[in-house]
Amino acid sequence: MKKPEYSVFLEDYIDVGIFGEDNDEKEIELYLKKLKISSIHNKISIIVDQEPIEVGIDPYNKLIDTNSEDNRMKIEK
Repeated sequence: MKKPEYSVFLEDYIDVGIFGEDNDEKEIELYLKKLKISSIHNKISIIVDQEPIEVGIDPYNKLIDTNSEDNRMKIEK
């Protein structure tokens, strides 16, 4: 069974980040911008110039969060 998701009223600007690798395989920011988020379930499309390896909502854990481990996710190829 999956636990239900609860949330307080949400309408705020939150960092959304997309990360890739440079030639030395070091992580680089391909995109980092504050976007207005107003619900738990969102669908956002962003086009970047390079193949991304990871995406994140509040990727640098600036906000208080009950589980900050799930803010970033690797992209499956």
